[in-house]
Amino acid sequence: KLTVGELAEVIEEGTLAASSGEEFPLYLSSANFQISNNVLNIVSTDTRRLALSGAAVIESVDSESALLPMKGIKEIHRILASLNPEYLVEILYDDAQFYFKADNVEFTVRRVESHFPAYEKILPKIHSTTVVLDRGALISALERVDVIVKDYNRMVILDIAKENRFVMRGRAPDFGNAKEEIFAEISGDDLKIAVNSKFFMESLKVLRESHVRLSFNGSSGHMVVRRSDGEKFICLIAPINLTEEELNLGETEPDSGDGI
Repeated sequence: KLTVGELAEVIEEGTLAASSGEEFPLYLSSANFQISNNVLNIVSTDTRRLALSGAAVIESVDSESALLPMKGIKEIHRILASLNPEYLVEILYDDAQFYFKADNVEFTVRRVESHFPAYEKILPKIHSTTVVLDRGALISALERVDVIVKDYNRMVILDIAKENRFVMRGRAPDFGNAKEEIFAEISGDDLKIAVNSKFFMESLKVLRESHVRLSFNGSSGHMVVRRSDGEKFICLIAPINLTEEELNLGETEPDSGDGI
């Protein structure tokens, strides 16, 4: 059991990386529900990013893991939005379905007959660069860069230096260049890395806290987006592979990015 508000939040965050269409393998258009050690974790991926969110549950007995289709999960989220966020939701399951009960409302979602890939091994344990920023200021700056790149390559180059200087650059042939610089608390190595602006934006907007923490392991490692004060939510975004010269110029059309 957990509250309606908690379940709605963990669904919104944990399904962030799922594909919206009917994808194959089936796990791409599904999310994995894991119940273990009194925690519900929801995780999704589209191979270029991975989202994971968790919430504590009460009266958890058995461990369970199952893929649920995004179509059913979106319907659950819609129903939850109409309920009092303080109501308790009871989650039950059998070999075929998951059952959700709250305030005299009961709804079921049939399991997907597939398995989510083992993702725990790619969750980063250490980081070479960490950045804490005001989330609102970061979203505003990123939106201004995205205006330039959204119809071209959706690529933003992040330039991170020790002088608390967080710079974002973008370029499109028909519109020119964009550059935004905002204050950040930076620790670790200087870094230049290219990421997809849409993925970056979505990971920021799903959060509600005033600040966000970004972590990196060099220009070829994943960018990790978290709340500034906890591990409850994590989003891994694969970098776009560029040479050092391309990162400095920000003028070369990228490939589609490495996969998770």
